[in-house]
Amino acid sequence: MAQHFWQSLILIFLAKTMAASSWDARTLKRYKSLRAGRASTQPATWYGTGTLHSTLSGDVIASVECFEKSQPLAADDGACTFKVERLFVYRAVNGSLLTAFKTRPVSPLRFEHQISMTEKAGGIELQAVSADGAQVASGFAAAETERSGFFGRAFRLRVRVAPPNGKSQRPQGTPGASPAAKGSTREEYHLVTHWCPWLQPQMVYRRIGRCPSWCGSSVCTLELQSERSPRPV
Repeated sequence: MAQHFWQSLILIFLAKTMAASSWDARTLKRYKSLRAGRASTQPATWYGTGTLHSTLSGDVIASVECFEKSQPLAADDGACTFKVERLFVYRAVNGSLLTAFKTRPVSPLRFEHQISMTEKAGGIELQAVSADGAQVASGFAAAETERSGFFGRAFRLRVRVAPPNGKSQRPQGTPGASPAAKGSTREEYHLVTHWCPWLQPQMVYRRIGRCPSWCGSSVCTLELQSERSPRPV
């Protein structure tokens, strides 16, 4: 009898601690420190690999390497704000640097954005601004956090991105969700921490949207698996 009691108690505890929950101000702060580091003098660096493929056919277009440096920024409005510098390098199936695709020249893609995340009813509102201050995109994200094992934690973001001056659309499954707009961009971030202090956070990134300009006007899916460097680069 006592054994069944303790087994039931453990199951209830695990169900509560491992159940997904929405984000709050504390979760945003934790996500920011994991993604961008704790201080502007010690930015977080990430390295990831993955593929770019056609969303419709599934054919692989290129292998992709991603180098990212994220730096936390202070915000007067209390938003979770950080700067992201990314470099995408495209490679052929054999590993060589991709310089052309169907006669179109291909070059690495480098950009710098300032990301602002604010807690809103039912999710997270995001804003992306370029290095020159121009708004790049905005979006509304469904955000969940849950246990990953006993001591790790997983942070999930699903966002539908709207172009500059466009309306932020809530992803499917969130309050007020609307059908996917034709040509819209969807991004998913899955950041996981581990129970071992010497294991670095890992992040899975998935983007479905317009292909790079050198690839034509079709829809592409970019999938990356990244790991945070143990020390700034």
